[in-house]
Amino acid sequence: MKYPQTYSEEIEKKIVNIKKYGCCAFTTLWALGKDTLSNDEAIQLLIKGLDIGALDKDCTVNWKSFSKLITNENYDVEMIDLLNQTKDELKNYQGRIIVRFDNGNNYHWVGYENGKLVFNSLNYSYCVEYGRPTKIRILKKI
Repeated sequence: MKYPQTYSEEIEKKIVNIKKYGCCAFTTLWALGKDTLSNDEAIQLLIKGLDIGALDKDCTVNWKSFSKLITNENYDVEMIDLLNQTKDELKNYQGRIIVRFDNGNNYHWVGYENGKLVFNSLNYSYCVEYGRPTKIRILKKI
């Protein structure tokens, strides 16, 4: 074993970034049907995603490579920017979708299914409570 303390520091840096920026990646796991993973398994997948570049250092999702890592299948992503839509209008989207809520300079990604909020990687999100939906990502197997 070489440099275990250095390795530990690198893992810790990744965990800090996952804690701070991981909402989209965790919601992507949910959208891809990995909602039965334990918290530890989910975090380990995100660390692997960081290691292979499927997530950047701030956990921004590289949709194709992260989806391939998680499912071993190819996915495309439909990216929808919303203009002045409300939470109620999300009912127009069926299936599992990844939704970004913005509130000022802050944002948070969550999972909606058939118009209802069903997945949040946080216990509480100020952005979801007081913000508005601004972006949708829909993953499609190709």
